[in-house]
Amino acid sequence: MAFQPGAFQAGAFQGAASNSLQAVETGSDGFSASLVTETTVVFSAVETGNDGAAFVLDVAITATLGVRETGSDGFAGIGSLAELRARETGSDGFAGTGDSDGQIIIIPRAPVGGTGYLVEMQSVHRTTGVARTFYFSTDAFNSLPTDTPANQHYMVRIKNPGNYSRSLFSPGTTSGDVSVGYGYIELVNMDGDLDELRDYAFDGYSLRILTVSRLRPVYVEATRLFGGTMEQVELSWESARVLIRDRLAELDKALQTVLFAGTTTAGGMNEAEGQPDDLKGKPKPLCYGAPAQIVPAPANSFDLIYSAGSDGVDAIGEVRDKGVLLTASGADYSTVSALRAASIPSGQYATARALGLFRLGSSPQGQVTCAPVKGANAAARTAGQLARLVLLKAGYVQDTDFLASDVTALDAVNSAEVGYYVDTEEETTLDVVRKILGSIGATIVPNRLGVFRLVRFSAPSGYPVLTLTSADLLTTGEQGQKAIDQLATGDEGKGVPAWKVSLKYRRNWSVMTNNDLASVNVTAAFRSFATEEWRTAVASDAAVKTRHKLSPELTFETYLISEAAAQAEANRLLALHSVRRERFKVTVKSWMAEPLDLGSVIRLQIARFGLSTGRLFTVIGITENYQTGNTTLDLWG
Repeated sequence: MAFQPGAFQAGAFQGAASNSLQAVETGSDGFSASLVTETTVVFSAVETGNDGAAFVLDVAITATLGVRETGSDGFAGIGSLAELRARETGSDGFAGTGDSDGQIIIIPRAPVGGTGYLVEMQSVHRTTGVARTFYFSTDAFNSLPTDTPANQHYMVRIKNPGNYSRSLFSPGTTSGDVSVGYGYIELVNMDGDLDELRDYAFDGYSLRILTVSRLRPVYVEATRLFGGTMEQVELSWESARVLIRDRLAELDKALQTVLFAGTTTAGGMNEAEGQPDDLKGKPKPLCYGAPAQIVPAPANSFDLIYSAGSDGVDAIGEVRDKGVLLTASGADYSTVSALRAASIPSGQYATARALGLFRLGSSPQGQVTCAPVKGANAAARTAGQLARLVLLKAGYVQDTDFLASDVTALDAVNSAEVGYYVDTEEETTLDVVRKILGSIGATIVPNRLGVFRLVRFSAPSGYPVLTLTSADLLTTGEQGQKAIDQLATGDEGKGVPAWKVSLKYRRNWSVMTNNDLASVNVTAAFRSFATEEWRTAVASDAAVKTRHKLSPELTFETYLISEAAAQAEANRLLALHSVRRERFKVTVKSWMAEPLDLGSVIRLQIARFGLSTGRLFTVIGITENYQTGNTTLDLWG
């Protein structure tokens, strides 16, 4: 939550006329001070509300007074001339500061005395494999014995604490591919002492950027600005440049690391590892949700055993030979040896669901296909639930690396069933998650602290996190021009309203020709399905095309299963893209942008570009320059 104008109740302020004011404060933090000043009126207010927020507000008016207070709550602040501030914590999980105008103030982005930066870089030695963390700072800094890390010296090496860009999708776009955020940190290396960094591997290891107040730099009061990873360190005669990446870089690697051994060379072997000439070294297949028709891997072609999902499946249905539906025997086995030894009648098949395998009762006449299912019911096969399974498969921890609440939120906005199949060709975790989430217009993006967020992109709505006016925008050039630009979007059509949306759904993972299908015992419905890769749902508005002569037709690829769900999503996307949308880039001081993250909604209200009454925008991109203290926001709405 944020403080709102008018949030203070009438009569909540109490005034007291006085010629002098004396206050003495002692606290559990060990701070003790006394204050004496001349004043005329002192205000104090206490507010609690049904939002769970509780804060105390104090005003002190004086010509020379400056007060510093730190307390057991970890807050550190500065009081000064005619200053009005409030600290708030509440059950909504928000912790910050605010003023009586409803503006959020984040400390220590711009504290009195300035801001210092700390950088912590994990690595391993390339030769010995010994782990090491490097610690750097902008100013002399050592942690205390009670800190973690304890008694740690930070080398004064930071020249540029970070220049960093990231976006919801690819820069300037609102769907499709997801780009890894990137940037750099520059360290001073005039003496060559950092040349040793060349001996360490940094790629994929943890990186943290923190700020501390220069006036009183204490580690427990440090604010974490960024959590991510690195690519490598580039060295020059004068500097070391750390190429930083957000955590999406961790996802940009193979999801399936279990490969076929290629050792199944004859019948009677109690294994299903493929032959050396066809499957050796290839990833074992994975099933998520309910893909419609896939080609299973011939894991043991001698004994007619096929793999449809090596992590196990909940069902294997619609096993077909040349499109002819085979009969399930009803038997399920727990081991390869039991499945291989089973007696299965001709024209039937048996399963080993926990292993993702099935076996035919007789040699096939042509292409074998099936429809595996991963997920006990439709509620377990939503885009959110399947993205969760993929992240767990990749080794990430729920509510540490990603949030269960995000999965619940996605299910609330779209609980449609999805089906995705990873065959024996390598796919990255990022690609699989992106495609599954993209089925409902959602994406995965790490927040600035490195926690993966799963969010659906939609038109900006609700109460904005922040309102930006002309006074908030930085100026450029000698004439004091405001740092704002209106740009075309990076989407198809460049933001021109679209008159038609075509949405692909229910993918056929094994496209066949009529010659691939048996001439008999194949229904007309399946024959029609098997010969096309996608089904398509269409939503259109001809009136848009009449008004906009270059109005585009947008095409989206999804892995939704049902026609109804696909049509509903097509209608939603048409509503999203068939109206005028604008994109602005604005630059503000970083402390103002601190409450924002990708996907946040803000209000932009300036006396230009038709924004005089204010409009809501979604933050689709953020570029932060920690050295200048400026942040550029890419806005869409």
